[in-house]
Amino acid sequence: DYSYYGALRFSRAFTNWITFVSDEPYKAILEGLYMDTGDHIIIDGFNVDGRGEIDGPLFHVRSQSKNIVIRNNIIHDSADNDVLKINDRSENIKVIGNVLYNQLGNDELIDANGIRDSEIRENIFFTDYADSGRAPGSINSYIVIKNSQLQWGTNTIDYSRNILVSDNIFLWGDGSTITGAFIMLGEDGVFPFEATDIYIRNNLMLGGSNTQIAAAFSVKGVDHV
Repeated sequence: DYSYYGALRFSRAFTNWITFVSDEPYKAILEGLYMDTGDHIIIDGFNVDGRGEIDGPLFHVRSQSKNIVIRNNIIHDSADNDVLKINDRSENIKVIGNVLYNQLGNDELIDANGIRDSEIRENIFFTDYADSGRAPGSINSYIVIKNSQLQWGTNTIDYSRNILVSDNIFLWGDGSTITGAFIMLGEDGVFPFEATDIYIRNNLMLGGSNTQIAAAFSVKGVDHV
């Protein structure tokens, strides 16, 4: 294995597509990955493992990044926040064919907050804390799509718009209580709508735990779903 310690940071906008790929799939291990104002970047085949105790989201796409493809990665075990956070007016973000598991506490596997024209498809979501040597507990939703930044005046209603969630598999794992949902649209009760034009289709949601889940699918203050 090849481990890269500390958070890897991208802060460059490319005009042509550039692909960062693990030479052997999942053998290159990243402790964290942050992308600020990135453009035309593909991240492919990495193992992003948060057990190195990186603060903040494990994989963070932010600061108006656009045209980003996150595909064929294993992203797991955040230490201090979401497994994958996409926010801050990012656009055309595609999360395709990844495995995501084990968020920490009251956070998500994917937190999509104030983004648009994006896709989350063909991924597998679950929890398996025992295999990671961590204790299960109470966790929040697997995917949240919202626009809480409306209340801070940093976003407009044009964001959290036109997002596809399709062909994903949601598995319930080893005993964690899910206080949210597999998919939650809206969360913070911000006027007028936290998400609009959201397309959810052909996802598989399975149980398999002896603990409680609030809902498989939750909708709070959104429009055109």
